[in-house]
Amino acid sequence: EQKEKEFNKRRFKLALKNLILKLCIIAIACILFFFVIFGAWVVSYVDMYPSIRRGDVVLYYRFSPEYNVGDVVIFEIEGRKHISRVTAIANSTVVISNNGGVEINGFDYGSNEFYETYIDVEKENKEFEVGNNQFFVLGDNRLEGFDSRNFGVLNKDDIIGKVITVIRKSDI
Repeated sequence: EQKEKEFNKRRFKLALKNLILKLCIIAIACILFFFVIFGAWVVSYVDMYPSIRRGDVVLYYRFSPEYNVGDVVIFEIEGRKHISRVTAIANSTVVISNNGGVEINGFDYGSNEFYETYIDVEKENKEFEVGNNQFFVLGDNRLEGFDSRNFGVLNKDDIIGKVITVIRKSDI
């Protein structure tokens, strides 16, 4: 009976060690999954209003191999995270006209469904050349957004990730 108790005790310790090992592996996998591969950010600006509101949580993928027109990206400029929509990719010319329109390579972007797109209060035409590994981004909130009109083209290295889903503040 004593041997059986010791055997059960050793079996229990082994099972406990295996459980702790599995929990550690799961914890490391979760950390890698949520902090290395994916990310979450509580939006603190109105750059993408009304599509994405202040207080919404966006989940993003950090290792996207490419970004296309229409993708919503998180990027860092001057130490602050921002969110905008890719409107032009490499080898493009973007013109923001004095009437609030956006042209990409001579074609009307047609994205002013929310706000007209002015470059500044003087409303003068402005032209941007998008080079390799660069993007032109615009927030949906053209009146208050911080985007390529403020800092020029966005380098790929400044992009933190591509938004994959939005969790509304009201749903939390």
